[in-house]
Amino acid sequence: TAWKQVSLNAGKLFHTVRGLPFTYQLDGNSGLWFFREGKRINKRLSRTDFSKAVERCPLKKVTDTSDCFDPSYLFALLDDERIRRNDW
Repeated sequence: TAWKQVSLNAGKLFHTVRGLPFTYQLDGNSGLWFFREGKRINKRLSRTDFSKAVERCPLKKVTDTSDCFDPSYLFALLDDERIRRNDW
């Protein structure tokens, strides 16, 4: 599943569509935190928002996740081959 791939790739470097680097850490099984330049983004992406976005995959553009927290990072995460692994 996508969540398993997310857990396996936590801490690795990802990039937004605009090329901004970021990483993330899991918050147990309930969500994750995004980090830019070593600083935590001050709101957690919930597992609910993550699952809502996964149900919409394959995503075509960032605005496909605009009703979820931090759509730029979420889109980049779900569009990355390490996460999607040809699942969608």
